Amino acid sequence: MIEIYDYKAISDPEIICKCLVNAGLPPRTLYVFEEDLESFFIRTISNEEG
Repeated sequence: MIEIYDYKAISDPEIICKCLVNAGLPPRTLYVFEEDLESFFIRTISNEEG
């Protein structure tokens, strides 16, 4: 599993896929998860309380 937090990679995941394929590591699946503001807020509050 690879996690990338760079905005450019998230906004254009084809670049990451192309790099992996060119390196001989074609991904079986490629998911882009974007967190909404509510989820971010809840996660942030939970981390501060934990």
